[in-house]
Amino acid sequence: MKHSLLILLLTPMLLLSSYASAMHHGHGGHDHAKHLEKMQQQLNLTPEQVEQMNALHQEMKACRDKHQQQVKAILTEEQWQKMQQHRQQKKQQHQHRKQQRKGQQDS
Repeated sequence: MKHSLLILLLTPMLLLSSYASAMHHGHGGHDHAKHLEKMQQQLNLTPEQVEQMNALHQEMKACRDKHQQQVKAILTEEQWQKMQQHRQQKKQQHQHRKQQRKGQQDS
């Protein structure tokens, strides 16, 4: 029960963290530079807006990194490893679904 509650409480934080991580590491289907380039073209961003977006990205990364350190400090090593395994599984599931959707589009 205690572990279930912990997982339930951490899930929203993990989702936010995962999103930030995806944006930084390219796990969301694109890396930050490609995403920003696409936004720049589609939205006709000015150079100043591009700089602001890059600064925002860096702030998000710093926040994500700090969050990761805080979560790791709270959890036991066993809990941290479990959480990392869960993240890896979710990442693999996401990649699998993405490949399935891409295959359906190519058909």
